Amino acid sequence: MKNEESTEHQLLHSLCNQILESDNSIRFVGIPNDMGKLIVSKYRNDIAVPMLSEQEIEMLAVESGLRMKTRKDFESKLGKPIYSFTLYEKIKRATILYRTRTTMKGIILFSWYHLISMQIMTL
Repeated sequence: MKNEESTEHQLLHSLCNQILESDNSIRFVGIPNDMGKLIVSKYRNDIAVPMLSEQEIEMLAVESGLRMKTRKDFESKLGKPIYSFTLYEKIKRATILYRTRTTMKGIILFSWYHLISMQIMTL
C-alpha cells in the first residue's frame, strides 16, 4: 500500500511539472487530497513571493472541492463537470477534475497570469 501511495505521489508531482512547463503564464499548480490538504503543489521558479499562503491555498482547495462536488446535483441533466474557471483582477484560476473512467479522483488547482490587461477588457 505504501509503495502504491508513493507511485501515485510521483505521478501527481510529474503532472504538476508537466502543467507548469506547458505554458509560461501558469504560475501555480496544486493537487489537494479530499480534505483540502495539498498533496503536491508547485510555483513557477520565478515566483519570488506567492500571492497566498499555504494555509490560504488549502482553504481555497477545500472550497473549490466542495463547489465541484455540489455540481454533481446537475450531472444527470448537464453532464459531468470538467472544470471551473474564475477570472480575478490579478490572475485567472481554474479547478479541473481528474478522474478514472468511472470515478472522480480529485481536483487540480492552477492559476496563471493575465495575458491582456484588465483595463482593456473593461472598456
